[in-house]
Amino acid sequence: MRGRDYDLGMPNFSDASIVVLVTLLCPWTALSQTPALQTDRPDFTESPFVVPLGSIQLEAGLAMRFGQRVDETSGPEALIRWSPTRRFEIRFAPPGYVHGESLRGYTDVSIGTKIEAGRFRNWNVGVIASLGLPTGDEEVSVGRPTPGLILAAGRNLTDAWTVGTQGSVVRSGVGEGVVLASTLVVGRALTSNLGVFLEVAAAREPNAATLKAVHSGVTWLPSPLLQLDIHATRELARTGGAHAVGLGMSTRFD
Repeated sequence: MRGRDYDLGMPNFSDASIVVLVTLLCPWTALSQTPALQTDRPDFTESPFVVPLGSIQLEAGLAMRFGQRVDETSGPEALIRWSPTRRFEIRFAPPGYVHGESLRGYTDVSIGTKIEAGRFRNWNVGVIASLGLPTGDEEVSVGRPTPGLILAAGRNLTDAWTVGTQGSVVRSGVGEGVVLASTLVVGRALTSNLGVFLEVAAAREPNAATLKAVHSGVTWLPSPLLQLDIHATRELARTGGAHAVGLGMSTRFD
């Protein structure tokens, strides 16, 4: 699950986040440690952590979804995260583009915030508030503001295993109801910079069958502040068994 370190008692460091800086004057000295890169992709479950104070983090990706009823490509799935103060970040999702047989156009913009709520009984908790704005093309846009709230939690099981979960409520794009969703993800660190995850998710819209999905993927950190990912999703209901594949990257500027 992207090498997350669920420990708020001390600053979060991992093997993948230790940078050995060699200088001309002191080539034998390890100068500093960099806070671990904590991302909100590629799984559906959000991290309970905000980015380090003053840092800007960019996450983006490309997804291809296909099946009996759908055939579309979307991207860049961008999310910009900035922390102006401790345990708090501002989030901005610029418009993406969807291209498919039945629809194409620019998607809505979203703004939001995340708060690190703290640690409760070995679980680290974060709260995300978001607001989707109807700025996209008519064919793709939800057509009205869509406020949402997410409660995310995660913890270490062992040095290598982590687990995360979240529940969310978002105003539906149709009628006056809301979309309720929940996820559960288990991650495994294979090495200090390579990890895998397996996730299950379910979402329920008003007057619609519950959408269930199984999601898995691989993350790789070629450097402490750059993560690459590849992932795949299998939808189990409502869309005729559609599936998707995607790839992406995340990087942070301290």
